[in-house]
Amino acid sequence: MPRWVFGYGSLVWRPEFQYSYSEKATLPGWRRSLNQASPDHRGTPEYPGRVLTIVESPDAVCIGRAFRVEDEHWDVVFAYLEERESGGYTATQLPVFIGQRFVPAWLWIAFPDNPNFIREESLETSLEVIRRAQGASGPNVDYVLNLCDALQKSDIIDDYLIMVCRALKELLSKDEH
Repeated sequence: MPRWVFGYGSLVWRPEFQYSYSEKATLPGWRRSLNQASPDHRGTPEYPGRVLTIVESPDAVCIGRAFRVEDEHWDVVFAYLEERESGGYTATQLPVFIGQRFVPAWLWIAFPDNPNFIREESLETSLEVIRRAQGASGPNVDYVLNLCDALQKSDIIDDYLIMVCRALKELLSKDEH
């Protein structure tokens, strides 16, 4: 029986696992948030970057991509995602809306009780961290800009990330002058 993986962040633009099919999907009651510190992929333990998680928000809808993984590949894919989504993410199964039906999908969420969750931080502070942080997977700025670009190319509108990207680009343009 195939399983589904729901991607709302870097999985949208860089899944890097074997899947047989992918399409746009909706997760009601959740929204994207750059509240997760990244001490490895997009930062260091001394200067952790900021990456996405999703947080419960009753009136929100998170649109992402669902990937169908065939049973024979599931163990390898799950192990890969457990390693990739380290630093506070927890494998969770929630119903996502794909096409005309809800299906159970696996996704990795950095819940507020994990040690890398950033509870309260101003947008200005977050942008400054994103501008400077760099980790094993590259600059934090690339993560945010690539994510915004991938969502746009997938026809996924996320007002929060659009606002963050505009503010980040404005900050970066000031650096150039």
